[in-house]
Amino acid sequence: MTKTLLSVVVLAVVVVAGLVLVGCENKSTTAQGGAARISNAPAVAATPTTPGAPAVESKGAGPIVIPDEATFDSTILKAGKPVMVDFWATWCGPCKQIAPSVDALATRYAGRLKVGKIDVDRNRATVGHWDIRGYPTLLLFKDGVVVGRLRGAVGKNEIAQMIDSNL
Repeated sequence: MTKTLLSVVVLAVVVVAGLVLVGCENKSTTAQGGAARISNAPAVAATPTTPGAPAVESKGAGPIVIPDEATFDSTILKAGKPVMVDFWATWCGPCKQIAPSVDALATRYAGRLKVGKIDVDRNRATVGHWDIRGYPTLLLFKDGVVVGRLRGAVGKNEIAQMIDSNL
């Protein structure tokens, strides 16, 4: 009986350790810039990370991709018009949930508002600088100053209300 109990305990430890390792492996691979393994991840998951690389404009009126801190400053803080930035992560379920709303609002407010996306795993300094504590977080900038902030899986109408009240 002691041998059976020992076998069960060893098996349980191996299973738990395996689950922990698989979870860490997936997150650390993404954090190092690996491609997202989920097919419906935002298309910006494989953005360039070269310091000083230009922001990548999407086709049409969709969001722009902000690859790093230097680009953030030139693209967002000196934009000349209001800018909403989506701080997101490839592994974040709520980020994927609001992505279609963010994309639709980028099209809806084209010409009056810029919309940007920044991958939090690739831009830790920017996340810390703007005190981003949960994902997704939407910051609305006007003249380089934060005038609106939403965190979590908020609805399209709530995002539009934040934008409308600051345009």
